[in-house]
Amino acid sequence: MVEYKLVDIDDEGRLVYEYWIENRRDDKGLAALDPETGEAEVTQRAPGGFGWHEGHLLSDLRRKWRSGDKEPERGFVAWY
Repeated sequence: MVEYKLVDIDDEGRLVYEYWIENRRDDKGLAALDPETGEAEVTQRAPGGFGWHEGHLLSDLRRKWRSGDKEPERGFVAWY
């Protein structure tokens, strides 16, 4: 599971999200979402991530953007 929350807007106008894996709130990473294009990327990887965590996070941000939620405040992704 990955949780995330909106924390800032960067100099390029992208929405910056802190994310953390499972219950490791002290081990945060950063991701950015361009609200104009829906492009999302990890800008600082969370310690202990295995790649698939970030992939699920980015997919969720993109999915919400495509469905009309251009600036999600927070969210989480869980999978089996």
